[in-house]
Amino acid sequence: MSQNDTLDLVGEMDARVWVKAWEETLLENPHIPLDEGAMLAWFSNALMTGYDKGRQYEQKRDIVEKLREIIFQAAGAATRPLLEDHPDYVFPSERVIEAIEYVCADFGIPKETNAAE
Repeated sequence: MSQNDTLDLVGEMDARVWVKAWEETLLENPHIPLDEGAMLAWFSNALMTGYDKGRQYEQKRDIVEKLREIIFQAAGAATRPLLEDHPDYVFPSERVIEAIEYVCADFGIPKETNAAE
């Protein structure tokens, strides 16, 4: 497998593509399964591609989308002790969502838009 072929794997999220390239590499270099460093490098690259792709996605996400996620996560974290202390309590999630939407609107954070709507 040439260096250009391995560079094509950068950003590749399909595990089948990585497996095919791994198989080709092993055919060309049958000693690699005995080389821990080579295998470590290969699989580290495969894992890091996924990590890098996720970071790129997160960096491109709209700040409003991130703010809404943080607000909802914080509301969930704040209600957890209540639910743990009162396991039979039926939590009024719709009312909480309405309250969160009210707070978001008060700070100029628009409602989440759904492409399906």
